Amino acid sequence: MNKLEKSNIFKSEDVTISYVHSTVLHILSRKWNYAETYTLTVHMYLVLQGDYYAYVNGKRIYLSEGEILFVPEGYTYRSEGISERFSFIGVYFKIAESPKDFPEGLFSSPFTLQVDEKTKQKIIAVHEEMELKNDGY
Repeated sequence: MNKLEKSNIFKSEDVTISYVHSTVLHILSRKWNYAETYTLTVHMYLVLQGDYYAYVNGKRIYLSEGEILFVPEGYTYRSEGISERFSFIGVYFKIAESPKDFPEGLFSSPFTLQVDEKTKQKIIAVHEEMELKNDGY
């Protein structure tokens, strides 16, 4: 099973999210399969429960609970369930900065990252805010 290079970018780089297109919470089973799509925005997937395979430009990546997969614009993506039940939050957004504004190609290539509970809660809060869409969301 392939893993992408782990990243510590959130400790050293600031990112400006200019626009959150949408978020989605998926609660799925092992039989689930997501057809290949082309990323027109940045895709970020946080695994909440279980594990699954993601395919980014055809490369298979194993993801498990507490991991994030970051897929920049311009990549193909598909996925399939492994666990009997699994869930994840998908966040689809635009970054204000150009990938070339970051050192060593950060944000121009897919990566995985293990997140702590605080980061996980912030991503869940973004999803909840998008679901509610109260004034100022």
